[in-house]
Amino acid sequence: MTLPTNDTATATMQLSAGTVADHATSILEAVGVPERDARLVADSLVTADMWGHPSHGLLRLSWYVARLKSGVMNPVTNPQVVSRYGAVTVLDGRDGIGQAVTDAAITRAGDAAEIHGIGAVAVRNSNHFGTAAYWTRALADRGCVGILTTSSSPSTFAPITSTTSSTASPRMPAPPCATNPDA
Repeated sequence: MTLPTNDTATATMQLSAGTVADHATSILEAVGVPERDARLVADSLVTADMWGHPSHGLLRLSWYVARLKSGVMNPVTNPQVVSRYGAVTVLDGRDGIGQAVTDAAITRAGDAAEIHGIGAVAVRNSNHFGTAAYWTRALADRGCVGILTTSSSPSTFAPITSTTSSTASPRMPAPPCATNPDA
């Protein structure tokens, strides 16, 4: 990655993605995030930057730290299964780190799909999980069609009103693909 330095607007410093992820991991560990989850968050943020999606990259790190320090987000993530019936699971993130909660949900969805042919996991009480493609690609790597949807706090105005009432609801599909396109 190339980052601007403080010297001039044009000067840059070359850092490997691994070095940047290591520093981000250390920052998260310093505010109480266990190493495994800190590494997962750091990797997802650096990956978003490397994919050209900086709005979900390292610029989120200071916001995550602020949320952790304020107590809005729990540094130790321990999602709880609320209900499970066959291929369907409801998971309570217990205000944990979004990436760690989503990792648990994606793992459960993939495991259920291997058994039932489909896996669906609904998550509640989670936090921002970074770029959706990071997670759907993980499912595609398992040979699953990954579809992830989410919502956020009401942030847009409904027509002819002065109150917020709708949310951004991105969707990110990712089908598996052959490693050899000629096969």
